[in-house]
Order: sequence, then C-alpha cells, then structure tokens
Amino acid sequence: MDVAAEHRARAAQDRARAAAAVLPNVRALHLRAAETWDEMARQTDYGSKCAATNKAAKDADDARGSGRS
Repeated sequence: MDVAAEHRARAAQDRARAAAAVLPNVRALHLRAAETWDEMARQTDYGSKCAATNKAAKDADDARGSGRS
C-alpha cells in the first residue's frame, strides 16, 4: 500500500469514529483529523507527480546529452 492510500485509509477510519461518536467535540476532533489525513494524501500525491515530472525532464535531458547534472 502506498503512503497516500494509507493516509486515505486513516481518514476513513477517523470519519467512521466521528460517525460513531456521541459527544459533539469528539465528533469534531475526528472530522478534523480526517481532513488532516486527506490533506496529507493530497500533498503526497502532488509530491509524487512532481518527482515523476522532474525525473522525466532529467531523462529527456540525459537522452539529448545536454551535459547538465
């Protein structure tokens, strides 16, 4: 399982805990935690896309023999 998927799974767990919570402040705590896990998943996805783009650009430069390192 990749990191973003783990974050999404934790967000789902916190949403389930929020749904089961009786006290409003506990429900809000779990909903905020779920939002945090969702944001971490989005950031992980974005970082992975950036890394893939950078690798593709470097590979293209290497294929052209640009001499940059």
